[in-house]
Amino acid sequence: MLELLNILRDKYKDTLEEELDQAMTFASITSVDDDIETKQAVQKVGNKTIFDGVETKLTQLKEEGYVDQAIQNYAALWQPLNQLVETDKNKYRISFAKTGTSFNDETRLGRGKQQLLYCSNPSRKALGMKIWVKSNTGKTKAMYEAIKNQFNLEESENISIAKNKDLVLEYGIYIELKDRYAELLTYIINELK
Repeated sequence: MLELLNILRDKYKDTLEEELDQAMTFASITSVDDDIETKQAVQKVGNKTIFDGVETKLTQLKEEGYVDQAIQNYAALWQPLNQLVETDKNKYRISFAKTGTSFNDETRLGRGKQQLLYCSNPSRKALGMKIWVKSNTGKTKAMYEAIKNQFNLEESENISIAKNKDLVLEYGIYIELKDRYAELLTYIINELK
């Protein structure tokens, strides 16, 4: 057991606690608030909790004690994407789940081809989100280069291309960018349109 924890510590370094927290949250089965409005806004699908929209999801984050900046960061990504869904419901869909959220293009055919972006809930310490821009966007390599250059992240360990060719932005990128984090999120949104 100790060997496994050491491997995890080496792999996740500063974000181990966040990763374990996310895993435990994902693995736990919790009851939904007894409030009628909440019951209508939240639905259980198997052991997965799905929220009916961005505002309900923001309420969940507030109720779970996330700080205002973390919630603002989450909203900066998902409110504009939610507006995009509202303008073209036949094309786009967002799935707001308890521990993460995905942005999907429903016009794409084939299993696994619809998800364009996945993002975890914000980190309680780093205040940013872990974001995966999916390889099936066809833009991950170009976005990787553009983000590294535009945001001076050439030496950053918080941006990478995964083995499956997804662009991965770690929680800690918020700490590196601070005031420019919202600009990064806007860039991502514009690339997904």
